[in-house]
Amino acid sequence: MSGKLESNDTTQETTIFGAIGIAIFLICAGIVYSIPNTFPEGTLYILAGVIIILVSIFNAFKGIGCDWSYIAIAIVSILFGANKVLDLGIGFLPGALIVVGIVSLFLNLNRLRVGKK
Repeated sequence: MSGKLESNDTTQETTIFGAIGIAIFLICAGIVYSIPNTFPEGTLYILAGVIIILVSIFNAFKGIGCDWSYIAIAIVSILFGANKVLDLGIGFLPGALIVVGIVSLFLNLNRLRVGKK
């Protein structure tokens, strides 16, 4: 029984791919901010979205699973960054962030209520 509890605890922690993704993002963010006006304005949004998707894919291949709210956040982040880089003037993206956040909040609150971790 304790082995089962330990395996549940390890899935709650950040995976190695997640930790590597965070490290890569921090390095790139440092580069973007240390060399101003070199990269387009939405570069970090695109980078964050791509890293989230890659980490989710790696986790899925390792059998850890994939949280679809992370994928939705990544897609909205990529769209938001592309909107800034290409200067498309799409105004629905902040609303899309709010909708994805609300849906994710209710799904996770429901999981908490049901008792799933």
